[in-house]
Amino acid sequence: MSMWRDEASGDGLTDQLSAMGADQSDLPPDDLLVPSGAGEQWAPDQGYPDSSLSVRIWVDGDKRLTKVRISNRWRDRARGTSLSSMFDEAFLLANATLGSSVPPVDDVPAGESNEALSWDSLDAILAETAQLDKEVALLDQRPPDEVVPNRWVGAPIEACSANHMVAVRLSIHGRTEKIAFSEEWLRQSRVAEVCDAVLEAHRAAYAQFVPPVFEPGDRQRLADRYARLQNQSMALLAARPNPQGGSR
Repeated sequence: MSMWRDEASGDGLTDQLSAMGADQSDLPPDDLLVPSGAGEQWAPDQGYPDSSLSVRIWVDGDKRLTKVRISNRWRDRARGTSLSSMFDEAFLLANATLGSSVPPVDDVPAGESNEALSWDSLDAILAETAQLDKEVALLDQRPPDEVVPNRWVGAPIEACSANHMVAVRLSIHGRTEKIAFSEEWLRQSRVAEVCDAVLEAHRAAYAQFVPPVFEPGDRQRLADRYARLQNQSMALLAARPNPQGGSR
């Protein structure tokens, strides 16, 4: 049976907690709940936690998981929620902190121009600018559903740990969208085993990931043309400060 379950069903933690009983005094100290001193602030190198501080993750600049730690008392804090939800919170914080994917910039440097700045070259730039203005005006007149938007073309990835007890789903941008656990396995697994399996599932997913391709929409294509035209103008101005060909 698939591990992708309705979130309301949780990770089967109610039975697990009942079986453990209320006495957990034999557990070692919880090193994920180290008290903070006055004035201390959280930093990314401390890891991204969930709201209960039961899960903490570390990601690199590409938002790829590099390290996982789970509190040895996460089961006690999971009443009314699930380990999967705890990971959801941690990844949500990481993704929000690092920002979202943005369209690639069509950055055409001004460079150098061998063409002398003249009234003819200025006329050509003004004519192309006027043409772009007309195209923008026509685009503004179209119904919104007829304007092609920007889009990313790619596919999400799903992968499992080596023991198939943990599944992870990546978005088309390679960010973790969801982690699911085998309920039966989770009831009897040690924290270290869970951490290792979460990392294994992510490594398997990253190995299959193919970055999406950005397809500019109608407005983006016009904006790129404006940018290229502006850069051409700057190159002409840098090549010759004064128009040649006499005055008008």
